[in-house]
Amino acid sequence: SFTGSCLLIKTLGLSLAVGAGLSLGKEGPLIHIGVCIASTLQRICGAFGWRRAGMPFHELACVGAAAGVATAFGAPLGGVLFAVEELGSVRSLSQRTLLLSFLAAFSASFTLKSLNLTGANKLTLFALSLPTNTARKEWISWEMFAFFLTGVLGGFGGALFVMLNIRCTSWRRESVKKGRVWFLPECLVSHRQPGTLNVL
Repeated sequence: SFTGSCLLIKTLGLSLAVGAGLSLGKEGPLIHIGVCIASTLQRICGAFGWRRAGMPFHELACVGAAAGVATAFGAPLGGVLFAVEELGSVRSLSQRTLLLSFLAAFSASFTLKSLNLTGANKLTLFALSLPTNTARKEWISWEMFAFFLTGVLGGFGGALFVMLNIRCTSWRRESVKKGRVWFLPECLVSHRQPGTLNVL
């Protein structure tokens, strides 16, 4: 449920849990809160007649989730990528949704920066920041090659994993049609009737 009462209870419960010192992750609750806020704003705009065309709920959830992740980690681009990865893989997203997700994520990050809740004047609570005149910095310019190589290898590894997953899925479907377990050799499986499995 993404109603205003759910938003109020969720916010109050999270505040009490964090205030009590309980271990609580930020990502999931803030995504839920972001979607609740987006849904509540849509209802308010609809009640006042400010909404001309209805927005599908999955697009609205994408905008709210992007703002929630950007608030949780102080990473607006990460929020947009998360929303596109999680929701875009299930439903198609329009250009309007991507633009609104960018605006929501950056607005949430700038608001978090301006509120300065931690007093450190940073988007993230834990960050490594060293003076520029020291020899030990966050990263050195020649390390960009290592970062680039890591990204390329990660991309190829991900593509290889996806291809292997597709191949295993096709093997499994063919084996189910034949009535045998897909990861066992055919000599270990005997067939009595179609649609039944008998492992020796």
